[in-house]
Amino acid sequence: MKNAQKIASFLKKKQIFFVGGENAPYLWFKIPFDISSWDFFDHLLSKSGVIGTPGVGFGSGGEGFFRFSSFALSKDVEKALNELDKII
Repeated sequence: MKNAQKIASFLKKKQIFFVGGENAPYLWFKIPFDISSWDFFDHLLSKSGVIGTPGVGFGSGGEGFFRFSSFALSKDVEKALNELDKII
């Protein structure tokens, strides 16, 4: 859950709306660009090497959102957040 706290702090710093990360290791956030969740997936992967789950993969109500999981080594989460900071 410490990784979830790190991700939550990053999203707060970027003023990105999110839910989760308190009682579960998943954080759902509003995509900060006017693009589809699959396009955001492609953007993250190509620009930073970071992956997550497009919200639309959970149904049409998930479009416009993205899910991060905090299941990773702490150093890898920190590296991913440093990369994300460059593109978000």
